[in-house]
Amino acid sequence: MHHAWRTTGGPTYYILMRITRHTIRFSASTLILTSFFKWEKNFPQQ
Repeated sequence: MHHAWRTTGGPTYYILMRITRHTIRFSASTLILTSFFKWEKNFPQQ
């Protein structure tokens, strides 16, 4: 499964997949952080 990218379009496809995966991970963590800060603002700790 590791060498599958060689048959599906070469290194370009592999790089695109890596960038996409990284972007999804980045947006997910950004979303989690944003909602966490919103939650903290709504419920200030005493």
